[in-house]
Amino acid sequence: MAPRTAKRKSAIEYGTSGEANLVKLDDKRARIDFAEGKKVELQVVQGNVFEDENATLPEYVPFKAMAANKSIPVRLSMEEGDKRVLFINPLAGEFKVKFVRFQAPEGSEPVWVEKQGKGKRPYREANPFVEVTEGRWKGLTIRGRLFDNFGEWKEDGLTTIYGEGTGSENLRDFCSCVGFNYWEVPFSENHLPEIQKIALEKENEFSIILVKGYVANWVAGLDEEDVYGDAPEENDTPSAAESMLEEK
Repeated sequence: MAPRTAKRKSAIEYGTSGEANLVKLDDKRARIDFAEGKKVELQVVQGNVFEDENATLPEYVPFKAMAANKSIPVRLSMEEGDKRVLFINPLAGEFKVKFVRFQAPEGSEPVWVEKQGKGKRPYREANPFVEVTEGRWKGLTIRGRLFDNFGEWKEDGLTTIYGEGTGSENLRDFCSCVGFNYWEVPFSENHLPEIQKIALEKENEFSIILVKGYVANWVAGLDEEDVYGDAPEENDTPSAAESMLEEK
């Protein structure tokens, strides 16, 4: 009989979370040194922690490649009881990624979530998921955060992004990364389904920059034209310098 994978409970109950160092003690043991001083020893079984209740560390963590007694800085969340790591991100760095989806209930289209900030000021946010495509963290899924600063350009009814703050700049950069030309699109109260559709069709690779385990910046990849310039047309007239070279 083939071995069976134990399924974990559907409800998630969290334990200790925060910035930490993941220390490799040996091939089967790790220690998590939290910034606030707590230390947790972990028996390492790598796997999909949301499908296998025996897994204690997500499969994408580069634990096997680590040398004994070496550590990597991370931000993580443990399950209640601190026996399993549920979520873990490298603490800082630049990573090449691709868009996966917006956070939404299974089978539902993504929508902006309304929240209240300081002084009960309302705002709307959405969480895009991206997957690391190369390097030692390949396969890691990271959740970002966007604020709804879209608005309607009154002159033509098309979409614009209001403001020059960090939230507005991040929204512009994210749209550039996934290939959503918002300025060409009629304004809507919810562009997320359209953005998701375009992003999945284009499959752009781009970069994110993590600071303290959170996405701080979205960095669009360069097109070939950006790197090499436009290819010359067949009927382009050679420059004087090119003509001199051809004559020789």
